[in-house]
Amino acid sequence: MFLKPIFFICFCFFSLPLMAANQQGWTFQHAAWKDTLVETGKNRLCRQGNNDCATVIRRSPELLTLRWDKWGEESFIKKNDIYTHITSEELADMFVYNIKMPFVQLNPYGRTPLSAQIKFETEKPARIILRVKGIPPAEDIVAYFNTFTTKHAYPVLGLYPKHKNIVELTAVYQDGTQESSSVLITTSGIPHPVFYHVKTKNDLDNYYYWSNDGLIFDEYGYVRFYTNAGFTHWFHNEIIVDYISGLERLSPLGKSLQKYTFPEGFYTYRHGLGRMPNKNILIMGTFPNTAVLNNGKKQVSHRDYILELDYQTGREVRRWDLAKILNPDRHVIVKPGHMDYGKNDWIHTNSIMYDSDHDALIISGRHIGMASVDYQTGALNWVMGPNLGYEKSGRDGKGPALTDKVLTAINRQGVAYPLAVQQGYQERPDFKWPTKTHDAKALGKGYYSIFDNNGEAYHPQIAASYNSRPVIYRIDHEKKTIEQIWSLYLNRFSPVGSSIFWQPDTPFVFAFIAQAEDKNANGSAGYVYRFDFATKKPLFEAAIKRAGDAYYYTLDPVLFYPPENRYPPQEENTIPNPLPSIKDRNDAPS
Repeated sequence: MFLKPIFFICFCFFSLPLMAANQQGWTFQHAAWKDTLVETGKNRLCRQGNNDCATVIRRSPELLTLRWDKWGEESFIKKNDIYTHITSEELADMFVYNIKMPFVQLNPYGRTPLSAQIKFETEKPARIILRVKGIPPAEDIVAYFNTFTTKHAYPVLGLYPKHKNIVELTAVYQDGTQESSSVLITTSGIPHPVFYHVKTKNDLDNYYYWSNDGLIFDEYGYVRFYTNAGFTHWFHNEIIVDYISGLERLSPLGKSLQKYTFPEGFYTYRHGLGRMPNKNILIMGTFPNTAVLNNGKKQVSHRDYILELDYQTGREVRRWDLAKILNPDRHVIVKPGHMDYGKNDWIHTNSIMYDSDHDALIISGRHIGMASVDYQTGALNWVMGPNLGYEKSGRDGKGPALTDKVLTAINRQGVAYPLAVQQGYQERPDFKWPTKTHDAKALGKGYYSIFDNNGEAYHPQIAASYNSRPVIYRIDHEKKTIEQIWSLYLNRFSPVGSSIFWQPDTPFVFAFIAQAEDKNANGSAGYVYRFDFATKKPLFEAAIKRAGDAYYYTLDPVLFYPPENRYPPQEENTIPNPLPSIKDRNDAPS
């Protein structure tokens, strides 16, 4: 290995004789301290004024790399008889690493302990295939970096915890020749306590599931990614952290890309966000001192605004006031004047998504169902739910009736159900209005999904039970009709969270119930499912929970690498996506 300045460093992994001067110690200059290190044993050094000790794991005449007993590795370069601390980034930039011996840094930014950065150079331009070996029968995670270059720096994602991970690298040169090597990356356990038990596995497929706590699970009982950033959302090769008063964008390696605060006074409550095709961010939340008329009383409301934030700056682009276009005084699913944290929670928005087919926003409100809002005008396109309480709208209740915006439920033959079904008093084997909903999604081709937590509604005649279900509908925007095409009761009930994921013409429905009772999991646990769409047969089921009675809010399938890294260039249009039904959460359908 060569130092790019003027001197040569030999990485010697055998023990070199220590100079006599060592007995008096060596001077070390760190960013946080300056001290003398003395030898206390073979390849062992300790700070003279402290009990911190380290093992020498790499030594040359000019460089020492130490593995401290109390933390990780650090390197020091000798300058004027003083060993000065050098960061791993500086070290990687100074040395030429090749594919046979690349520079590898686990958890480079201290926030993602199951990811690493790998850097090296090739003498000729090459494209790189990176492969993280799976523990059988799990498949490998493969990424294709298709730009020909001589300088290479890539994220390694999907490492197993407490495991000696094998990562294979293949350089493909422009003349078709190849060069390969493998690297061993040893990880420790993650600090996040997880109960994760696979209950059902009926095929050899493997999908990956993202939770808002910043973990990714596979279908073989392993956590494959973790970030300690907090309440997070995963998008194409990017993580967004929700801090209630602002957002932070991170790379999957944990590098902070940008931070910004919300507009003055606005705050969110960590229930979800969406993305526009231009990457702008849709966020739900509250402006203080806004009120609605409910049950004859003026009450401060919350969770009833949506903002679009500029992706680059965080500046507010648009604002939608949901209380202006819906009825905050509707007493059907939620009881009148329901107070939550001292405020009226008449809608309880919990998901937002852009519907590219209709240039609209799709929202889930736990207390209203699902609604479509025109992106350009802010007008209500339609609302779904028991056909009661739509006689007015507006914060003051003086807005127009919404009866012409309410969807009509139809059967498979296109015939409208009787009034008792439309009003929610009755359900049919192939139709039920959802109550207390989460995670509304526009799927394209007229399909929409939502998680029906179900549970008792305020109106005593509304058909509801303590049995939650994922459900898929087909909605005709012009005719204002809704048809239920897929539903499955889970025989479990969760009053909070939960999610569903499906894409038209794909074989699987994914569902997650957030907090259901389970005596085998010491209280409540979440359950993630993968069902065969045609037969409803469960192909995968696992129970997961956090410590105590804490729960995961949502869980959705994800892919580790963005679309441009999923195929070799010559096969981009000829081979099927190995995970054909997965797109990142809340991305607009293409």
